[in-house]
Amino acid sequence: MNLIEQLGGYEKALQFLKSEKNSLEIDPVFYLDGQEILVDALDDALLEYRRANNIFEVGDKVVLAQFHSLDTVHEIKRIENLTPHIKGSETTYFLENSLGCWSFQIKHATDGEIKAGKRLEVV
Repeated sequence: MNLIEQLGGYEKALQFLKSEKNSLEIDPVFYLDGQEILVDALDDALLEYRRANNIFEVGDKVVLAQFHSLDTVHEIKRIENLTPHIKGSETTYFLENSLGCWSFQIKHATDGEIKAGKRLEVV
């Protein structure tokens, strides 16, 4: 059973992580069934789950999935209560920029794209 399942599923694991990060105690570990687990390991597991299941949270790094001249990595600053349009592994979201608000297909940025600061694969 993976870490997220042990904590009762994605939503419960996410709430647990948020409470651990907001805790006044500055301990980078927690204990689950007697096993010491790094808080960062839970954070990484949740990110991988979001990538695999096309879930986006504030703070996630994304790139435009469609070929576009804006190939930089973007960070999700807020999520409106809009129902996204699912299309394969991509989701339609609205990104604000100096020209206004545009609808784009986005996907989670890979670790390599985050390091490079731009989309690496052209779709």
